[in-house]
Amino acid sequence: MLLYTYIKGLITKEDLAMTRIRLDEPSAVRSFESGATRDTDSNKLDFEGFLAPTVLLRYAQYMNKNRVLKDGSLRSSDNWQRGIPLEVYMKSLWRHFFDCWLYQRGGVGKESLEDALCGVMFNSMGYLYELLKLKSCPGNKSGDCGDCEDQDSCLISCTKR
Repeated sequence: MLLYTYIKGLITKEDLAMTRIRLDEPSAVRSFESGATRDTDSNKLDFEGFLAPTVLLRYAQYMNKNRVLKDGSLRSSDNWQRGIPLEVYMKSLWRHFFDCWLYQRGGVGKESLEDALCGVMFNSMGYLYELLKLKSCPGNKSGDCGDCEDQDSCLISCTKR
């Protein structure tokens, strides 16, 4: 999947290298009692370990609930991938985070704590998705105009682009 994402252009070669995946190096082989063999998983991303199915299920329920528009129609589940401006994600992220913070401090937010956390997840992932798209755009490859503090801030807000 990561290789597919690289090929599709959503992550850079440098990002792929940061995962420490070596596609050109053979891995050691594991042997099982059945006689089956597989390479080791030591150089592979451990999605099963990094993610919790209960959290992803709750997030999917949140997303499904929010597919219903005010007129009763249903938007596609990947509608957000069409593109939402970074500043929209950031403002929404803060509103959801603020509800989480209220709960943490003994207050009550405008939505349940679980919904607020799912909103933080959605806006964080959407922001990251848009950032990865910016980084993969041929016109934005360098992200370095010389005046900006770092590549990410140049990609996001540089007035020279």
